[in-house]
Amino acid sequence: MKALTQIALFFSVCFVVILLAASAIRYLYGWIEVVRYIPAEPIEIFAALISAGQWALPVAMYVSILLTLSYSAQKSFSGPLSILCVFILSCGFTTGAYLGLRQAETFAALPGQVTPPALGAPGLILTQGDTSVVFLDDPSNPASPRVIAVPDRSLGYQKTLAPVRGGFTLPPVPFRIGGSYLMASLVIDFSLLGTQFWDRLHQGLIPFGMYLGALCFLLSSLRFIMELTSWPLANAFLGALVFRGILAGGAFLDSEEIQQFIRLFLKKDIPQAIISPAVFCGAALLVIVYTLLANLARSRRTSP
Repeated sequence: MKALTQIALFFSVCFVVILLAASAIRYLYGWIEVVRYIPAEPIEIFAALISAGQWALPVAMYVSILLTLSYSAQKSFSGPLSILCVFILSCGFTTGAYLGLRQAETFAALPGQVTPPALGAPGLILTQGDTSVVFLDDPSNPASPRVIAVPDRSLGYQKTLAPVRGGFTLPPVPFRIGGSYLMASLVIDFSLLGTQFWDRLHQGLIPFGMYLGALCFLLSSLRFIMELTSWPLANAFLGALVFRGILAGGAFLDSEEIQQFIRLFLKKDIPQAIISPAVFCGAALLVIVYTLLANLARSRRTSP
């Protein structure tokens, strides 16, 4: 009973903290993307918060499961008990959060539109390719005069916001420069997973529950990774790599092309909603069988 309490408490704290932190980061990122454009576009506060939560929930689920499995292994809790507890907690917390987020959609229609100030000051230079635009006044003012430098042409002067001949449009403010490919792919995969959850939730609780339960079952069954070596940090790192592979594999499996290929390969009219959950459950059962056989073989080697 003490082990269950500790696992539940640890998972709850991890899930709430990670959810709030990831939502705040995603919400801030959305603001940055909006204010980088000139003139700045209005942003819907409630819609942006819901979008941030939609992206952050898969992050909270994945990271909480990984940390809780690592914690249970370090505390030498029972493996089957830990898997069952983490599975129930992850399904319950994620389902409750998504249902609350769906209820919060009603607030998206409330007036909450804000137009953030544009970045930059008079003299701001925007560059797209070999073409540059220099704002002579406040960039947030759509009527700000500007000087445009186009290759092989004389400098142009504009008093109003109008496109330049040749299809040139105002590029975003260079507030940030590129990013890591690994981080960008991670953000995209979590976005795809969040969209998958969101779409299935609007289809009904059964499609949503099947997908969420199968995925949580697969992730929870990987506790054996946390006991592969005697170094907990190394085990957690290996677990993170495996979780990353499952995240990428899930995005690949959920693509329309792969879903259609599986249906054609099996030559059966299988409902598309059960393909991914069936694959997740099959992989989880294989992991469970491997864990049982590995534990059995270990116990036979240690027995006199």
